[in-house]
Formats: sequence, C-alpha cells, structure tokens
Amino acid sequence: MAANSILIISHQRPDGDSCGSSLALFNYLKTSGKNVAIFMADQPPSYFSFLPGLEVITGDRMLLNRQWDLVIVLDSSDWAHTQVKPSNLLRKMTINIDHHFSNNRFGDINCVDDLASSTCEIIYKFFTEIKLALNYQLATCLLCGILSDTGGFYNSATTIEAIKISARLIDQGAKMYKINNQVGRNRTINGLRLWGEVLARLKIDADLKIAYTYVREEEYKKYLINDEELDGLINFLNALTDVSISALFRINRNQTVVSLRTTKDNINVAQIAQLYGGGGHQKAAGFTLPYTLDEDSDLLSFLKKDNNRCML
Repeated sequence: MAANSILIISHQRPDGDSCGSSLALFNYLKTSGKNVAIFMADQPPSYFSFLPGLEVITGDRMLLNRQWDLVIVLDSSDWAHTQVKPSNLLRKMTINIDHHFSNNRFGDINCVDDLASSTCEIIYKFFTEIKLALNYQLATCLLCGILSDTGGFYNSATTIEAIKISARLIDQGAKMYKINNQVGRNRTINGLRLWGEVLARLKIDADLKIAYTYVREEEYKKYLINDEELDGLINFLNALTDVSISALFRINRNQTVVSLRTTKDNINVAQIAQLYGGGGHQKAAGFTLPYTLDEDSDLLSFLKKDNNRCML
C-alpha cells in the first residue's frame, strides 16, 4: 500500500522520546513528499522548544476526523495512552512502533523491540536500514529521545548499543550538552520553591521501603508555574538510598497522576502501573487514577494495597 496521508500519534504527557521520535519521523516523511501531521493529546513541555519543528505537534482533534492512509503510533504501549479512540479513527492501516515490554501489539504491523533503549533508537535503526543520511535536525531529535529514556545514560535502559548510536548522532551534529542543558536546567525560582514544599513533606514507609510525596493542583497556581516544572522531581527522588520505590502523586481535581521510579534490579514498577491501566518501563512508570486521593493517609493506604505489596 502506498500511503500518501500519514498521521503520527504518540502518548499523552509527551516526553523527549515521544517528541524526538515523532519529529524525526515527521521530518523524513515530509521530505519524502508525504502529507503528514503529528497529534498528541497534550502539548509538549516548553523545555523541548529547541527541537526542530516542535511547533508542528498539535492537539487539534479535528485531525482525528480525517481519512488517513496510514496512522503510525509511536512510544505507546496501547491506544489508551494516546487518548485516542481507535474505533473513531479513519485509517487504512496502523503501524505500532514502540520499545515498552508491556506493548499489547495493537497495530496491523507491530515493530516492538523491548530491548531498545527508546523509540528513537528504533527509528534510528530504520533510518540506517534505508540508508538515510542524517542531518543535524534528525540527529538532535533522535539523541534527545535516547538521553530522555536513559536518564542521560544514568538508568538501566543504558546499553552499549544506545551509547554507540548516541556517539554517531553526535558525529552528525547533535549537541549532547545542549540537550542536557535545555531539558535539565529549566527551573525557575518559583518552581524550586514548590520543589521545596513538595520535598518538605516527603515520607518514607520503612516497611515497604517506599519514599512518597505529593503536589496539589492549586499549588501550581499559587506559584504561577506549569506542572512541567516538577517533571524532574521524581527522578531526583530516585537517588535516595535504602529505598525500593519512589512515588510522586500529582493530586488534581478529578484525578491523581502517579509516577513511580526504582533502581532495584528485582522490582518492575511497570507491573504496578499496569494494574491501573498505566505503563512504562521496568524502572520508570506511571498511571492515572480517575479520582482524587487525599493527602498522607490515603496515599499510604493506596501504597499498602495487597496488589501493590505483592510487586515489592
């Protein structure tokens, strides 16, 4: 099938891998003469503004009402994470490209490699296979995704292959230090003040060896910041010693967004996230509860649920 109109879709709350892989693929398809667009339910955080072409990513749901020859879903283990109902999406074929072990192979064609560090690594290998010459723009997008999902070569997603590919991308003009600066050094004074409040109420359950804290929706308004300024906090908590899991609860009006991290070899936080319709990686995962948890007592009770304890 020759696809001329192509819609790229990635998950809600976009990160470096979803943005990087989507933009790299968009750039390739656009220069190949295709009619292509990118849909994400949420707008990317402002600190990804350095990515070439970021402005083409849209949350305009009118795109979902059009007829597409091909839909490519990137970095999403299932349709639920895209906030798109496949039954309402007009398309002739779906290609699913992902690296999460929890991917349920929902595409007509599934390109899923759970040993890859990131979806950007898979896209890089595709470009290599078709012998595409990489330019600075493509290299920057792909390196951003690899750095994002390896935590800057810090977490267990870091492989020899990921490092070798990153070296080749740097050789093509991508600036690793610039990407790290843009993504990691994006704090405002008010953002750090909120970090202080959130860290001040950090608690550790010695029984479960879980460190947890929370942030309330109204606190973003109090400090006049976007919630993206807390994106690095959960990774910061992951540096705690003598803790098996770190958890951050974002308490909103109608829902609670939970982020989980671990550095322990014998713990898979994605399994916990899957119990609640979420997903992610073995060491970094998350999910959304369709209700509001109260502070402290409710959070601890939730963490001590039998189905959560059995994962520890």
